[in-house]
Amino acid sequence: MPITYHSAVKSPGGSHHLDHLNGPPKDPSKLPSILVAGGAGYIGSNTVLELLMQDGPEWNVVVVDNLSTSNTDNMIDAQRLSGKKIVAFHNIDLLNKSALDEVFRLHPNVWAIMHFASAKSVPESWSNPIMYYQLNLGSTINLLNGSIETAAPRDKKMLFVFSSSACTYGSALDELKYDFSKPNGTGAQGVVEETPLKPINPYGRTKVYNEEIIRDVCKLHNGLNHDVVMKAAMLRYFNPVGKRAHVRSHGGGYAGQGATKPCADSDTFCRASSQSKIRDFIHITDLARSHVAALRRLISLETSTSAQDWNCLTFNIGSGRGYSVLEIVKTVEKVSKIDIPTETGPRRDGDVGIAISDSSKAWRELGWKSEMSLEDMSRDAWAFELKQMKQDILHLTADMYITQIDAFEPSRSLPALAA
Repeated sequence: MPITYHSAVKSPGGSHHLDHLNGPPKDPSKLPSILVAGGAGYIGSNTVLELLMQDGPEWNVVVVDNLSTSNTDNMIDAQRLSGKKIVAFHNIDLLNKSALDEVFRLHPNVWAIMHFASAKSVPESWSNPIMYYQLNLGSTINLLNGSIETAAPRDKKMLFVFSSSACTYGSALDELKYDFSKPNGTGAQGVVEETPLKPINPYGRTKVYNEEIIRDVCKLHNGLNHDVVMKAAMLRYFNPVGKRAHVRSHGGGYAGQGATKPCADSDTFCRASSQSKIRDFIHITDLARSHVAALRRLISLETSTSAQDWNCLTFNIGSGRGYSVLEIVKTVEKVSKIDIPTETGPRRDGDVGIAISDSSKAWRELGWKSEMSLEDMSRDAWAFELKQMKQDILHLTADMYITQIDAFEPSRSLPALAA
């Protein structure tokens, strides 16, 4: 879809203005704003929607995204659902530091950053590790540089929420003891934030290194030995599932996607009674709301004169329940009323058998917990899939009709007109 920009001035009344994105402003904006990096993607756009739904003059949203795995439809739909405009969309690559510096120049009152932009495929990270280190680390470093430079002339505070991953735990997940005596893994003791980080693939290592970079920056900018104060929250989330009404996913999978195709499973390596790998799934809406909760926690976080790491927080974001792949298949079959063929396969490189979170810290400190069930996730994902299939059929029909018109030859199909 071609990008349609309007000037970043106050939009006219009515709902039609929500169908377009504001482009970069001509002059620096005075609005206090939250910069969302990767805000056009699956998780990012759902979080943009949650941010737009917050009350208060400071909850304005600026999005940067290179649209390599997303499109502008997600942001436009977030505007429609919230009834509010995104302040500006900047179609840039975060590795282009001069372009990112221009974003900060045009939005000098950015007070928070949410960083979702990331290459995120485990298999691809094995086939191209250099690209993963360059993209995932370089984007974070550029954002941190820009945020500190932006904070310096203002009130000297910047909040940073980082999209991390359960992949940071890696092999430590397989070393945990799990109790599956209760239904749906509710008796399992999930991984806690203090568990040693043992990533087993390049993607997971980029997340660990990013966390260390952010932690080091927070140690320097902790209000004790530097003018600029950086407060950060790193969210290690597990498997996001489901679809909000608006979001399109490009290159990312979810439960129920491709439900008419065989579902590859790996029951040869897992220790679960269901004989398939176990995952902690979380609805995308719950996940998006956890970012808002983390940002609000950073707002309220006060400077500590004793704790060296007071300003850098880490949270697991998950449901705390383990579901096997076979349970996922059965649930999707239930909501879709379609039989899904399955087949077993070997363990993927860099994959773990069981991954379940203990997200009790997020409940204690953020007041956040997952609320939606596996059936909710599967139902929403399937409803979106049906909607997409209908749209694809309509587009295919329209394309065929246009093709027929283009091939139509009046001289052969119609009688000659009298002079």
